[in-house]
Amino acid sequence: MHFTPFSQTHITELLTRYAQLPIEQQIMLEVLALIGKPVAISRLKRLLNLLVETQVHDIPALSQGMLPEQRTALIEAGLLISNQKGLRAQPLIEISLCHNALRQDRFISTLNCAEQVVPVVNLYEWERDFSDEQRFIRDLLTLGQYDKATALLSFHKNPQHLDHHTNQVLVNTLFFPADIEHLAELPPQLLYQACSTLIHSLKSDCQNNFAAFQLIKQLCERQPNNQTLHCLLAEQYIYRAQLDQSVAVLGNDSSCYALQLRAMVAMCSGEHQSAYALFEQAMVAKNKLARRKQQYLGGLPGLFHKLATLVQASQGQPQLFKSVRQLVQAESADKKAPGLNYVLLSLVEYLAECLSGGQTFVNQYQEYEAFSKAKPYDYALLQILTALATHWTGGQLQAQQLTRLSEACNTFSAIQQPLFACMGADLLVLHQAPVPPLPQRLVVNFAKLVEQKSDWELALEKLQSLASTPPSSADKSSQTHRLVWQLEQSRFELTLKPREQKLGKQGWSKGRNVALKRLVDERERFDYLSDKDKEIIAAIRVYENHGYYGGRTFELEGANALSAASGAHNLYLGEDFSREIELTEYPAELQIRDNGNELMMSIPNLPQGIDYRLQLEERARQSEYAFFPLQGHRYGFTLFTRQHLQVAEIIGESGLVVPKAAKPKLLESITAIAPLLNIQSD
Repeated sequence: MHFTPFSQTHITELLTRYAQLPIEQQIMLEVLALIGKPVAISRLKRLLNLLVETQVHDIPALSQGMLPEQRTALIEAGLLISNQKGLRAQPLIEISLCHNALRQDRFISTLNCAEQVVPVVNLYEWERDFSDEQRFIRDLLTLGQYDKATALLSFHKNPQHLDHHTNQVLVNTLFFPADIEHLAELPPQLLYQACSTLIHSLKSDCQNNFAAFQLIKQLCERQPNNQTLHCLLAEQYIYRAQLDQSVAVLGNDSSCYALQLRAMVAMCSGEHQSAYALFEQAMVAKNKLARRKQQYLGGLPGLFHKLATLVQASQGQPQLFKSVRQLVQAESADKKAPGLNYVLLSLVEYLAECLSGGQTFVNQYQEYEAFSKAKPYDYALLQILTALATHWTGGQLQAQQLTRLSEACNTFSAIQQPLFACMGADLLVLHQAPVPPLPQRLVVNFAKLVEQKSDWELALEKLQSLASTPPSSADKSSQTHRLVWQLEQSRFELTLKPREQKLGKQGWSKGRNVALKRLVDERERFDYLSDKDKEIIAAIRVYENHGYYGGRTFELEGANALSAASGAHNLYLGEDFSREIELTEYPAELQIRDNGNELMMSIPNLPQGIDYRLQLEERARQSEYAFFPLQGHRYGFTLFTRQHLQVAEIIGESGLVVPKAAKPKLLESITAIAPLLNIQSD
């Protein structure tokens, strides 16, 4: 069902036909509407008999059920749908009939009888399907129990994170027909979710949303304090290329949603630096709604964020090309939130690679022709982005590409969303191709938004960015918190544990333990981390538990921990926090000493207490280590690979004594193992 002026008129026509029916046929359709899903003819007859027996309806003719001639007449009138699943009232009038039953005080009594024949509420959990859950939410909305309906819908605290599939019940229940007075009385959050889902459903099918747009304008007047609804209206103004109206609707709103929309307006007005700064502010604001290790902005505002970042990257900040790829990967990895189409995301990532490497964009998206029917909106947007990407990287648009671009612009013009048509029209003008009629044009010329640079220009800019990039670690002089690393040696293993210390009047506190899980999942909360801290955190190993309880295990121990901690500051041994230790890695080496008539071969600092033969098995871990004190606060460690241990197993822990007379053969052996480890000799 699409929300259009015609659909509202069609509902009125259907209700007029309904009112002209005999009373028993009206009741039959009302019962089917209350059930809200296809019902077998035999079950409908049982239910109608039950309604007569319980005196919900005092119409004996209902006991006969729906006769074949009645069924045929109702189908021809467009009031009934009949298929293999059963009978169902015309969905366009279902809600109107539900409200009619409510006014006649037979809504609950009819549903109670229906539960005995076609159960929905009283089903077992494994019997209930999605349509049953939707029906139950519909009933709550019809009864005005909005709090219970909201609890079942479980809205995300980020208003742009919508579950469009589950929210479809809001569209079907509240907009067919659309009663402005009733809608204006809805709770603000529920009204926004309903309107946003309505806009999304129209966009998905590439339908004109003018009627929905006008309705939202009226609702914003009725609910002037509904900020998210005003943001939704402002977003539609942007897609209609009415930027001034969008800014006026936003007012003083500084929410994450509003910041993204202001950034889009700035970008379409040619204020690229301001747009990028606003998008970055929106990223910070989104962290307050939903923290992520790799944050991103999703949907169409997120697409403009990535384009704004590409513009900055092409204008002297080449390090931002990597940021674009990270944004794409973060959005692609988030399976819970509704994001941009994966094809569009891959296109943006590929475009960033082409611009970063000075390559020409090669159109790899011809195979997505199926999108033209399955996802027409995304397909039209894909054609515009493909054409822009080709032009921005110095490629030539072929006649077929220009034809597709023109068709895409016509599509957006037809559904009254000229913003994207304007983006493509700039290219059509450049190639002297026909341009669709547009109500207005943008200030910025998207054809000139990004400029392809030569290899040497990109290389020089990347070199300059190395010098201009500030260090990522926080200024130590202003730090009030820091992370220290505690090296603990037990009988079986050596572990590295993080502690968070706070700066007080007496200096740094002893600190408190920090879970490795927090450092992995919530690293952005620790804004004082040094580059070395981040390097150590990256070495934390995460294992998925496949047992009954599932979950994850986090480890930072053994050779992995020592390698990460090598050269770190704020490193302490055990519980002694009075003095930092210095940890250095020493490579495994073979020492050869002259001992009179003999030569002594040995490997110093071998791992203690291990069975070398077991370590050489395939299932053994890839490396062992030896941790040893040096002088004072200095410590060292050596990592031993499986190949090192093979040599150690042959030589032995106490070394190997070889007569000097066998020196030629010894040299041959040393030459064979020289690539495996360092050789030290007298």
